[in-house]
Amino acid sequence: MNEAKILAEKLKSNQGGRYPEALRLEATDYILRCRDADQSWYLIQKKLNIGKTTIQNWVAKGRQEKPIKLQPVKIKSGASESESGRSKLAIVSPEGWRIEGLKLEEIKEIFETIGR
Repeated sequence: MNEAKILAEKLKSNQGGRYPEALRLEATDYILRCRDADQSWYLIQKKLNIGKTTIQNWVAKGRQEKPIKLQPVKIKSGASESESGRSKLAIVSPEGWRIEGLKLEEIKEIFETIGR
């Protein structure tokens, strides 16, 4: 039996109540390894037969031990454009996805929208 099936069986036997901390930590470790291997939340959810919100909450709770805080950024004049005139600015999420080629005003708008 593979790791996902074994873990899914353990989780199934604890449905209907709180999952024991050790089991939650075991599942979170597995989930993070799957995400590092570029597996989708949907695929992990199907493998473990538990809700997407549950697995995302477990990962978020695990990351709360070392919170990532936004740091102020100073941009030098002219540093936001390459020689070709294209923007060199990008947003990179903690999960690693990128949005490149943004103008400073667009980045400001994105963060203002997220912060609402």
